[in-house]
Amino acid sequence: MANPFDEVINLKEERRESSSSKSRQPRDAINISLSINKRIFIHLAYIIVILFLVFLLFRGGIDTEKQVKVPEQKQPVPNVTTPPVVEQVVVPEPEVVENLTNTTPETTLADLKLVMGTIGWKKLDGNMLKIDDVSFTIVNGYKDFTPLVKIYWYDRLSTAEMRAKVRASPDLLPLSKGTNLPYAVNQFTGKLTETGELQEIIKIELYDRVTSELLKSVNTTIP
Repeated sequence: MANPFDEVINLKEERRESSSSKSRQPRDAINISLSINKRIFIHLAYIIVILFLVFLLFRGGIDTEKQVKVPEQKQPVPNVTTPPVVEQVVVPEPEVVENLTNTTPETTLADLKLVMGTIGWKKLDGNMLKIDDVSFTIVNGYKDFTPLVKIYWYDRLSTAEMRAKVRASPDLLPLSKGTNLPYAVNQFTGKLTETGELQEIIKIELYDRVTSELLKSVNTTIP
């Protein structure tokens, strides 16, 4: 026969176990809920971190693309042209000539020369001489003029009329200052000299044809 006291104890233990089991259920549910929430939070944190990193990478790629596409704007270099070096040439000032006529040396009649050249002659029978040619040279350092030349010959016993007789007077062209004129005459008015003297005088006179001024006179004797 069963003991009633033991039944009562068993009944109490069963009630205690059922109450303890009921009290455990909400705690387990809370623990499971907290565990799930923690995992979700961690996952969300990972996702946020990953998204942030992806955002940083994406933004860095955009900035890099902008740096590649947008060229660096260079500052314009000013166009500075070095001026050419110009050598300064000092040009001396011309001297002021107050009076040109004073600086030009004056020429005189001494700058004009009449030079006797050769005389071609031969002796004939007796005391007769024959003149074949007479040469002379005009050295003109005096002025521009037209020369007039007169050639004479006579001896010391000749009359005034014979002394004034022109044996030749060639036509000469105008002569410029600074030029020379050599000339020879072989055409005369009578080639024979007077008799009675052993020497004859040959004289050449130079005139200015325009003014008839006697400029120079030279003479020589033959033989």
